[in-house]
Amino acid sequence: MALEVELGVVIVCAAVVIGFSLCVAMCSRRAAEDASANLLALALASLLLAAIGFICAEALPFWLTASMGVAGAIGGICIGFSAIMTALGSADYRRTLSVFAALAIGLQTLLAFSSETVVPLLFSSAIVNCAAGAVLWAISWRRVHSLGGALPVFLAFPFFALSLVYGLRLVIYTSAPGDESHLAGTTLIAVTMAVAALSWAFGLIALRELQARAALAQARDRIEAASRAKSDFLRSLSHELRTPLNAVIGFAELMRRQTMGALPDQYRDAADHIHVAGRQLNDLIEDLLDLSVIEAGRLKLEESEVAAEEIVSAAITLVSPEAETNSIRFERRLKDGKRVVRVDRRRIVQAMVNLLSNAIKFAPEGSSVSVGCIETECGGLALFVADDGKGMSEDELTEAMTLFGRVGRPDEPRRGGIGVGLPLTRELAEAHGGALKIESAPQAGTFARLELPSDRVVGRQPRASAARASASVEPSRTQVT
Repeated sequence: MALEVELGVVIVCAAVVIGFSLCVAMCSRRAAEDASANLLALALASLLLAAIGFICAEALPFWLTASMGVAGAIGGICIGFSAIMTALGSADYRRTLSVFAALAIGLQTLLAFSSETVVPLLFSSAIVNCAAGAVLWAISWRRVHSLGGALPVFLAFPFFALSLVYGLRLVIYTSAPGDESHLAGTTLIAVTMAVAALSWAFGLIALRELQARAALAQARDRIEAASRAKSDFLRSLSHELRTPLNAVIGFAELMRRQTMGALPDQYRDAADHIHVAGRQLNDLIEDLLDLSVIEAGRLKLEESEVAAEEIVSAAITLVSPEAETNSIRFERRLKDGKRVVRVDRRRIVQAMVNLLSNAIKFAPEGSSVSVGCIETECGGLALFVADDGKGMSEDELTEAMTLFGRVGRPDEPRRGGIGVGLPLTRELAEAHGGALKIESAPQAGTFARLELPSDRVVGRQPRASAARASASVEPSRTQVT
């Protein structure tokens, strides 16, 4: 009697553990249609049914509790295997296992009805479950052993353990028939079922984490490959376009200068337009090529020492034809123009040209654009461009800072450019350890500043890292305009 009470306590504890594992499996579902989690929940419910059958052995008819025990055990083993194979994306064994489980349950239920003792059922369930557990362990181990770590133990070992304890129960009962042997074997099975339930539940969670990491790594590899392919394409296309474009620009220049003979006025005007358009297209190709170089991580700065006012003057000279077309005047604010910075002159001038071009495009015709430089609080130097144009909202500013992002309503006429100027300017600023900051509001104009850290200023002792310089509070627009 004492042994039966102890067995009852063990089985109740096992049922609690299986119930907890069932809750874990249900909580791990990623969606209502999550096949692997649903199958695992069904498998654990089958094991729980077997435990309930053991617990109710005295209260219910023998055939009913026996049927619950055999159906729950073989069902839990087969459905648990299907859940693991589904989670692994392996071959679908559900049809084969369903037929096997139905035949095994039917045979053992028939034995429970026809036999007055537990012996035939004990032998048949031990043989069937031992064989099924061994076969399913061999299949699952071959599939999961390459996962490494503890996952093979969590996912495959429970089948081996169940096969082993059913075999042990058969050996124990054969060597020493009696109620005590039967109860000892049942205790082993109940404990093993509880361990298997926990192992499968947490094994499924660990497997999904591993799969998520692998999927993330694959996605990252695909994105990096796509980025490399895009950069290679842009670089190749840029080089292919530059050859005929240089010829177009060269011949247009010859026609403008009338090197090969005088031209009528209308043809000279056409040559001027060809030359301007060719130069614009060449600048766009240069921007695309620079972006591809930066994204590929191959940008090399050719640093030299240059005065800030020289950078501003060079940029203004390059955009002057465009400014004259739109009747835009430049107001130079060169309070700290004599300061010398160590930069890649061509790249910084290119960045300032991008900022000035944007200001010219969106400033009202006949207005002025402020351009200059000022020392920052961290001892660095800020090159700035300010206009009184229509400005941008926060969403428009975010769009403008994205690659190929263009600002404006669909019904507005498009300005020139394809949306690479600001992203390229930001990349060039960051390549120098600085940052691009833009302040703008609708109908309030735009104030853009390219900040260089203090270690870029010649003769200035570095006072802050680039990160701190970027995060510091800089002079407001009202201080420079």
